[in-house]
Amino acid sequence: VRRMIRTKLIFCFLVLHASITCTFASDTVSANQTVRYNETIVSPKETFELGFFRPGKSMNHYVGIWYKNIPNRTVVWVANRNTPLRHTSGELTLTLQGVLVLRDATKGNVIWSSANSSTLSAKKVNNPIAKLLDTGNFIIHEEDTSVLMRLVLQRSGRSEGLLWIESKQEWNIFTAPQKDSCDQYAVCGPFGSCNIDNSPVCSCLRGFEPTAPNLWKNTDWSHGCRHTIPLDCNPGEGFNKYPNLKKKQQQGTSGNESVHDPENISGDEDLELPLFGLSTLVTATNNFSMDNKLGEGGFGPVYKGVLEDGQEVAVKRLAKTSTQGLHEFKNEVISISKLQHRNLVKLLGCCLERAEKMLIYEYMSNKGLDSFIFDKTRSKLLDWTTRYHIINGIARGLLYLHEDSRLRIIHRDLKVSNILLDQDMNPKISDFGMARTFGGKQMEANTNRVVGT
Repeated sequence: VRRMIRTKLIFCFLVLHASITCTFASDTVSANQTVRYNETIVSPKETFELGFFRPGKSMNHYVGIWYKNIPNRTVVWVANRNTPLRHTSGELTLTLQGVLVLRDATKGNVIWSSANSSTLSAKKVNNPIAKLLDTGNFIIHEEDTSVLMRLVLQRSGRSEGLLWIESKQEWNIFTAPQKDSCDQYAVCGPFGSCNIDNSPVCSCLRGFEPTAPNLWKNTDWSHGCRHTIPLDCNPGEGFNKYPNLKKKQQQGTSGNESVHDPENISGDEDLELPLFGLSTLVTATNNFSMDNKLGEGGFGPVYKGVLEDGQEVAVKRLAKTSTQGLHEFKNEVISISKLQHRNLVKLLGCCLERAEKMLIYEYMSNKGLDSFIFDKTRSKLLDWTTRYHIINGIARGLLYLHEDSRLRIIHRDLKVSNILLDQDMNPKISDFGMARTFGGKQMEANTNRVVGT
């Protein structure tokens, strides 16, 4: 009888436990800590609670803050009001850069980010911590403790960065070590193949031999392999297929390197720009979804994207049928990458991968000036104070291009659709594909291309 009673009590406890929402032990969310569905954090005096909720009979799910001790849940703040989750797979994470990011765990895409929120500060901090106050405010600030980091050099020669997480009382890896002997990029050098099941792991492709045999025997494979005989295909000879090999790394650059496209950029035109990988932009734009499309011009379509850290960007993709093409792509990168002014759109980077050529800009939430001027409803928002502010900003941008920048630039395609507006209605001149660059003292030049406005 006692055993039956004990079994029933344990079963009841398990059922009760399964229906209870898990509450964090503190009122804070630390860097890289994740709040999942049925998990909440509570303010110090248990006045407010933050977590996931579903209003009434709605099938939508949100992250919000509500009064904890009121039976009828009263929500005072909602994060993803305009982008609800359709299921319970949401995850709210505080990044190391101090940005709150809400993701759909099933797809991995960003649903909402504090970097784009008007109610949460987007200022990046070191050693961030998010705290729920008894006032109902959810703030992100720098934790009042020093950051402990260490760098460990493994026997393999691969470095490993570790960060001390105070809340977990453990060291966390923030620069991942190699997974195996073949995980290091180009470990076997040119025309070398790496196979972790072999010993040694490196071997030359068929028809090749070690470039430096003595070094190769001492497991220094960095010089790679060379052709055994000069490449001269005879009848009956062809190519061998090697499946499951890693492709050449194209998604990053090393320190002090510049981005080059040798086919289209001459040697004296180095471009000091971050290089975005194609996979990064595919994820950011939801595979260039039509829902993310902002518009299209002579260069090609423009998409809205959200990077992994929550930053919103505009991705301009060169279309195969573009009426502009590589010349304008090159011209825009060279021109705008060397310019910095509050009234010029900021170029964040570019993508030169496979046949793709894309430009990544800061996102302008109010789009183009034409969307206001030629819209009967939105044009009413342009009072004379705002109009003067926009005109003044455009004039300042042009003055900078013509007189004050280190490159004297004539835009040649200035029109209302190329004047973008940020969330504060600050104008920014964009689209430098038709621009012409002059020397510092040059006042005029000839052109063979009659273009622009």
